[in-house]
Amino acid sequence: MASTKHTLTPNGDDTDGSDDWTVVTNILGDSIHNVMATTNSTRYVKSNSIGVRNKVTFTNLDGTSRTTTPPIHWIQYNFNYGSNLASEVFQVQVQLQDGEDRDTALTDDTLQLTAPSNTDKVNTFTSQILPFHSGTDRWTEDNLDNIKFYFRLIDNDVGSSATTEIEMHYVSILVMRNDNDRTEPATYVAKKGMTASRGVLNIGG
Repeated sequence: MASTKHTLTPNGDDTDGSDDWTVVTNILGDSIHNVMATTNSTRYVKSNSIGVRNKVTFTNLDGTSRTTTPPIHWIQYNFNYGSNLASEVFQVQVQLQDGEDRDTALTDDTLQLTAPSNTDKVNTFTSQILPFHSGTDRWTEDNLDNIKFYFRLIDNDVGSSATTEIEMHYVSILVMRNDNDRTEPATYVAKKGMTASRGVLNIGG
């Protein structure tokens, strides 16, 4: 069974109302998904307004590597963040939302984060490994088709001024998937001197 880690990155905007984060860029015409898909430190979104929110839609898994029964072992999401105030503490809500139904949150986390001590740097948040969504449901490729990353600023001044700007940078989703249809257990031909007892294989006993 061959497992492969895939990286999904933003490929489209999906704004939530008019409460959009502000795009900061040095390239004319950048949009939310352009800056959230790049590791360039000068391209990001920022806000100092509580409640401001946005969504970005992700690329799908590579269609050429799809199989008829491709179990997805787990996914993780990560993003870079910063602030114009060193070591600022803030809170942000993040969700992964089903691509087939934009209102369905598959994961929902409220994070309290601390910005870097150097305002020219970013920190990286990486979620725990997520083998399930919505409690106990296994991930499917349908869940991941056009999956969305939703982020909302809950509090930008847990530790300091209400004018502090919070920055959200590059975001990605990591998918560990079986790229092989063979999911049955491996079998071995018994050799002389091999015995099995209560599920334990004894060799030479």
